[in-house]
Amino acid sequence: MIDRLLADHQAEPRQVAEDPQVIQQLVNGMRTPYFDFDRMGQLVLGTYWQDLDADARLVLLKVTVTAGLSYAYILLSDDNNICYEPSRDLGDLGYRQLRQIISTKGGTPVSVDYAMEESGDSWKVVDLVIDSVSLVRNYRGRYQSQINLHGLDYFISNFQGCRNEHIVQ
Repeated sequence: MIDRLLADHQAEPRQVAEDPQVIQQLVNGMRTPYFDFDRMGQLVLGTYWQDLDADARLVLLKVTVTAGLSYAYILLSDDNNICYEPSRDLGDLGYRQLRQIISTKGGTPVSVDYAMEESGDSWKVVDLVIDSVSLVRNYRGRYQSQINLHGLDYFISNFQGCRNEHIVQ
Protein backbone atom coordinates (compact mmCIF):
# COMPACT_ATOMS: atom_id res chain seq x y z
CA MET A 1 0.00 0.00 0.00
CA ILE A 2 2.61 2.55 1.07
CA ASP A 3 5.03 1.33 -1.58
CA ARG A 4 2.35 1.97 -4.22
CA LEU A 5 1.74 5.51 -2.95
CA LEU A 6 5.47 6.27 -2.95
CA ALA A 7 5.92 4.78 -6.43
CA ASP A 8 3.11 6.98 -7.76
CA HIS A 9 4.67 10.02 -6.08
CA GLN A 10 8.10 9.33 -7.51
CA ALA A 11 6.58 8.97 -10.96
CA GLU A 12 5.04 12.43 -10.65
CA PRO A 13 7.23 14.40 -8.17
CA ARG A 14 6.90 17.74 -9.94
CA GLN A 15 3.11 17.51 -10.10
CA VAL A 16 2.91 16.62 -6.41
CA ALA A 17 5.17 19.52 -5.45
CA GLU A 18 3.13 22.01 -7.49
CA ASP A 19 -0.40 20.83 -6.71
CA PRO A 20 -1.49 19.47 -3.30
CA GLN A 21 -4.64 18.07 -4.98
CA VAL A 22 -2.42 15.46 -6.63
CA ILE A 23 -1.59 14.11 -3.17
CA GLN A 24 -5.28 13.91 -2.34
CA GLN A 25 -5.92 12.01 -5.59
CA LEU A 26 -3.11 9.55 -4.79
CA VAL A 27 -4.44 9.01 -1.27
CA ASN A 28 -8.02 8.65 -2.50
CA GLY A 29 -6.86 6.03 -5.00
CA MET A 30 -5.21 3.90 -2.34
CA ARG A 31 -7.72 4.27 0.48
CA THR A 32 -10.61 2.27 -0.90
CA PRO A 33 -8.85 -1.07 -1.25
CA TYR A 34 -6.82 -0.74 1.96
CA PHE A 35 -8.91 1.21 4.47
CA ASP A 36 -12.25 0.18 5.99
CA PHE A 37 -13.79 3.61 6.56
CA ASP A 38 -17.18 2.23 7.45
CA ARG A 39 -15.57 0.29 10.31
CA MET A 40 -13.57 3.39 11.31
CA GLY A 41 -16.82 5.35 11.46
CA GLN A 42 -18.34 2.68 13.71
CA LEU A 43 -15.30 2.79 15.98
CA VAL A 44 -15.42 6.60 16.15
CA LEU A 45 -19.14 7.05 16.80
CA GLY A 46 -20.06 3.79 18.49
CA THR A 47 -23.82 3.31 18.71
CA TYR A 48 -24.44 6.74 17.17
CA TRP A 49 -23.14 5.42 13.82
CA GLN A 50 -26.36 3.43 13.33
CA ASP A 51 -28.42 6.60 13.75
CA LEU A 52 -26.77 8.41 10.82
CA ASP A 53 -28.05 8.36 7.28
CA ALA A 54 -25.72 7.59 4.36
CA ASP A 55 -25.06 11.29 3.60
CA ALA A 56 -24.03 12.10 7.17
CA ARG A 57 -21.80 9.02 7.28
CA LEU A 58 -20.10 10.10 4.06
CA VAL A 59 -19.38 13.57 5.42
CA LEU A 60 -17.93 12.18 8.65
CA LEU A 61 -15.70 9.83 6.71
CA LYS A 62 -14.49 12.56 4.35
CA VAL A 63 -13.48 14.76 7.27
CA THR A 64 -11.70 11.89 8.99
CA VAL A 65 -9.83 11.00 5.79
CA THR A 66 -8.80 14.61 5.20
CA ALA A 67 -7.15 14.58 8.61
CA GLY A 68 -4.89 11.82 7.36
CA LEU A 69 -3.58 13.95 4.49
CA SER A 70 -0.88 15.48 6.68
CA TYR A 71 0.41 11.94 7.00
CA ALA A 72 0.67 11.76 3.21
CA TYR A 73 2.74 14.95 3.16
CA ILE A 74 5.23 13.35 5.57
CA LEU A 75 5.42 10.23 3.43
CA LEU A 76 5.83 12.16 0.23
CA SER A 77 8.69 14.34 1.37
CA ASP A 78 11.77 13.93 -0.79
CA ASP A 79 14.15 13.22 2.11
CA ASN A 80 12.64 10.26 3.88
CA ASN A 81 13.69 6.79 4.86
CA ILE A 82 10.93 4.30 5.62
CA CYS A 83 11.44 1.07 7.59
CA TYR A 84 8.89 -1.49 8.67
CA GLU A 85 8.73 -3.58 11.79
CA PRO A 86 7.18 -7.06 11.64
CA SER A 87 3.42 -7.05 12.13
CA ARG A 88 2.12 -8.21 15.49
CA ASP A 89 -1.16 -9.09 17.17
CA LEU A 90 -2.97 -6.32 19.03
CA GLY A 91 -4.90 -7.53 22.05
CA ASP A 92 -7.66 -10.13 21.94
CA LEU A 93 -9.90 -8.53 19.29
CA GLY A 94 -8.12 -10.02 16.27
CA TYR A 95 -6.42 -6.81 15.15
CA ARG A 96 -2.89 -6.74 13.76
CA GLN A 97 -0.48 -3.82 13.83
CA LEU A 98 2.00 -2.87 11.16
CA ARG A 99 4.50 -0.25 12.33
CA GLN A 100 6.31 2.05 9.98
CA ILE A 101 9.13 4.37 11.01
CA ILE A 102 9.66 7.43 8.80
CA SER A 103 12.97 9.25 9.18
CA THR A 104 13.69 12.57 7.53
CA LYS A 105 17.08 14.22 7.30
CA GLY A 106 17.66 16.21 10.49
CA GLY A 107 14.23 15.30 11.90
CA THR A 108 12.95 13.07 14.63
CA PRO A 109 11.66 9.71 13.36
CA VAL A 110 7.87 9.43 13.16
CA SER A 111 6.15 6.15 13.96
CA VAL A 112 3.02 5.27 12.02
CA ASP A 113 0.99 2.29 13.18
CA TYR A 114 -1.70 0.71 11.05
CA ALA A 115 -4.27 -1.17 13.12
CA MET A 116 -5.73 -3.71 10.73
CA GLU A 117 -8.68 -6.06 10.84
CA GLU A 118 -9.28 -9.08 8.62
CA SER A 119 -11.95 -8.33 6.04
CA GLY A 120 -12.82 -11.25 3.78
CA ASP A 121 -9.59 -12.48 2.22
CA SER A 122 -7.52 -9.38 3.04
CA TRP A 123 -6.59 -7.05 5.89
CA LYS A 124 -7.90 -3.47 6.02
CA VAL A 125 -6.76 -0.52 8.09
CA VAL A 126 -9.29 0.49 10.76
CA ASP A 127 -7.12 2.99 12.64
CA LEU A 128 -4.04 5.04 11.92
CA VAL A 129 -1.82 5.95 14.87
CA ILE A 130 0.75 8.66 14.14
CA ASP A 131 3.32 9.29 16.86
CA SER A 132 1.04 7.63 19.42
CA VAL A 133 -2.02 9.68 18.39
CA SER A 134 -4.89 7.48 17.20
CA LEU A 135 -7.10 8.93 14.47
CA VAL A 136 -10.06 6.92 15.79
CA ARG A 137 -9.57 7.84 19.46
CA ASN A 138 -8.96 11.50 18.63
CA TYR A 139 -12.18 11.82 16.65
CA ARG A 140 -14.18 9.61 19.01
CA GLY A 141 -13.38 11.91 21.92
CA ARG A 142 -13.99 15.06 19.90
CA TYR A 143 -17.25 13.96 18.26
CA GLN A 144 -18.80 12.15 21.20
CA SER A 145 -18.20 15.06 23.58
CA GLN A 146 -20.06 17.32 21.14
CA ILE A 147 -22.88 14.80 20.76
CA ASN A 148 -23.16 14.36 24.54
CA LEU A 149 -23.24 18.12 25.04
CA HIS A 150 -25.62 19.12 22.21
CA GLY A 151 -27.25 15.92 20.91
CA LEU A 152 -26.82 14.01 17.67
CA ASP A 153 -29.17 16.16 15.55
CA TYR A 154 -27.35 19.36 16.52
CA PHE A 155 -23.97 17.71 15.91
CA ILE A 156 -24.93 16.56 12.40
CA SER A 157 -26.53 19.85 11.40
CA ASN A 158 -23.46 21.80 12.53
CA PHE A 159 -20.79 19.36 11.38
CA GLN A 160 -18.19 20.53 8.84
CA GLY A 161 -19.62 19.99 5.38
CA CYS A 162 -23.24 19.64 6.55
CA ARG A 163 -26.00 22.18 6.58
CA ASN A 164 -29.54 21.35 7.62
CA GLU A 165 -28.60 17.67 7.80
CA HIS A 166 -27.62 17.60 4.07
CA ILE A 167 -24.22 17.54 2.45
CA VAL A 168 -23.11 20.79 0.88
CA GLN A 169 -21.56 19.92 -2.51
